[in-house]
Amino acid sequence: MVNIIKKELFYLSKMKNVKACAIISISLTLISIGMNCLYTYFLSDYTLDMVVNQCISNSESGFVEIFLSITIAINICYEYESGFIKNVSNNENNQKFSLLGKMIGNLIVVVAYIAIPIVVTLLYNLFTEAEFGNGQFLGQYLLCSIVLYFAFACVLTALAMFLRKKSAVLTISLIYSLLGCSVIWMIVDNLVNAIFNTEFSLENYTPLGLTYEISYGIDNSLLVRSIIVGVIYIALMSVISKMLAKRSIYE
Repeated sequence: MVNIIKKELFYLSKMKNVKACAIISISLTLISIGMNCLYTYFLSDYTLDMVVNQCISNSESGFVEIFLSITIAINICYEYESGFIKNVSNNENNQKFSLLGKMIGNLIVVVAYIAIPIVVTLLYNLFTEAEFGNGQFLGQYLLCSIVLYFAFACVLTALAMFLRKKSAVLTISLIYSLLGCSVIWMIVDNLVNAIFNTEFSLENYTPLGLTYEISYGIDNSLLVRSIIVGVIYIALMSVISKMLAKRSIYE
C-alpha cells in the first residue's frame, strides 16, 4: 500500500499540469493582491479588506474546481491508456490499495489548491496593517472547503473511470464548473418545485453548490450540512469507483 501511495505522490509531483495549475493559482492571487495595492494607492478613502475576507475571496477566485478537473482527468485517463489500471485490477488487494492511493492523492491536491491562495494572501498581509478578521470563520471555511472539494474530486474520479477519455471528462467537468452548475440546478429545482409544489433547492445539497454558499458565511447548520453532504458524496463515489475498477478485469 505504501508503494502505491508513493507512486501516486510521485505522479503528482511529476505532472506538469499540477505545477502549471499551482503557478496559475499563485499568479491569480498576486493579481488580486496587486489590484488591492492599486486601490489603496490611488483611492485615498479605500481601506484594505480584512485578511480573512481577502483569503476567502482569493481562494474562491482560484478556480479550484477547474484545476481539479484538469489534474484528475489527465491522471486517471493516463492510467487507463497505459494499461496500469487493468493490471492492478487483476488483484483485489492491489485494486483496493490503488483506489486508496488515488483518494489520498486527490486529497493532497485539494488541500494544495485551496491552501496556495490563502498562504500567499497571508504572507502579503504580514506587511500590511489590515485587520485579521474572524479567524473562526476562516477555519470553518477551510474545513468545509476541503471536505466539499474532496467530494467533488471523488465525483471527477468516478466520472474519469467511467468515460476513460481525457477530452470527454474535461469537457463535461469544465462545462459543469464554468457554465452549467447554477444553470443545471436552477432548471432541476424549478422542475421539482413545479411538480411537488415546494421551494426546495437541490443545489444546496451538492458539493459545488455548497462551496459557493459557505463563502458568504457559515452558521452551525450550514457547517453540519456541508460536512454531511461531503461525506455522503465521498462514500458513494468511492463505492462507484471501486465497481468501475472491477469492470476493468473483464475487459
